[in-house]
Amino acid sequence: MLEYASSIWSPTQVGLIYRIKSVQRQFTKRISVLQELSNSERLTALNLKSLEYRRLCLDLYLLYRIIFCMCDVNLNSILSLRGDVPTRGH
Repeated sequence: MLEYASSIWSPTQVGLIYRIKSVQRQFTKRISVLQELSNSERLTALNLKSLEYRRLCLDLYLLYRIIFCMCDVNLNSILSLRGDVPTRGH
């Protein structure tokens, strides 16, 4: 539920990111065996990645789908590609 449509509403403000993280943190703290562990240790024990990492993966997946015309989004409305800029170098 924390990732639903995250490519659309993905938070950029620190306060919003903290609020979403706190939902996951509170949920994992309710598991009695893991209560004494830190948040990162709980995520590792549950084999979960951070929400920030998972949102990044979902954003990249959406971009892949857009580039390869697997969804109905016009790439030119999102990105502007310039042919006069070299793609190699610094």
